Amino acid sequence: MSTPKPWTRTPLEIWQEILELSIYPPIIFSTDPGRDSLWTIKEFGDTSIYWETERTRNALRRVKKSWDTYLRRFDHRFVDLADVEHGDVPLDAICRAIRIHITYCVCEKRILRLSQIGDSLDQISEDGTLKPWRLQTLLLPTDMSRE
Repeated sequence: MSTPKPWTRTPLEIWQEILELSIYPPIIFSTDPGRDSLWTIKEFGDTSIYWETERTRNALRRVKKSWDTYLRRFDHRFVDLADVEHGDVPLDAICRAIRIHITYCVCEKRILRLSQIGDSLDQISEDGTLKPWRLQTLLLPTDMSRE
């Protein structure tokens, strides 16, 4: 009888922690980016770090069906509102986002006007209460004079 490989005996919780750590961009989701240094503040606006972890997440989702199921929970952690207005990101992704970047679209590709959706994003739980949003960071545009 062969000896099982170490990774086959690893508890599920350990695998989940490994997967989460492999897709976590600490600077992007920090709620206090200036705590460490001014360099961190500069990196806070650099979303390429997030997109790199998204590529890793998508690669890991193709390894095993159970990993795919688990990693789907992390869809749309970062949402740019212009992508929602263009129809590239579903409207309900706003509720699941940890970080939302408010950019306004005025181009012809715009298919949705966020100012017209009102309370339609609020989701009601089975017990009748509102489901909480995951939002931790809201990035406002530097020029709020645009519509």
